[in-house]
Amino acid sequence: MILGCHDLNAFSPRGQATARPDGWKKKTADRFKTLCKDFNPFIILQHPHSTDTPNIWNAAWQELERELPNVKHFASGINYSNKNGVRSTLDAVLRKTQKGDVINFYID
Repeated sequence: MILGCHDLNAFSPRGQATARPDGWKKKTADRFKTLCKDFNPFIILQHPHSTDTPNIWNAAWQELERELPNVKHFASGINYSNKNGVRSTLDAVLRKTQKGDVINFYID
């Protein structure tokens, strides 16, 4: 399964906690998660716009793993950058944004 940047936020506990129970955000996330469960992927690739800290996506990845236990491999195809200066090491980011058999490619 391929996720666009903010698709992963459907699994974010923080994002869902702020969504109104009858609002479009909650309804959209619930429908998206149902479709993901029906598809039952075992590999996921996320393509975020940029990531410079593992904290941005960590909670969402953890929740996704809880809700989709069949996922054995995941990775984020990241643009490791922040115009204000990166907040964490690339190694720290990679440790929290991948699981399973992953090969990292670096393009400078």
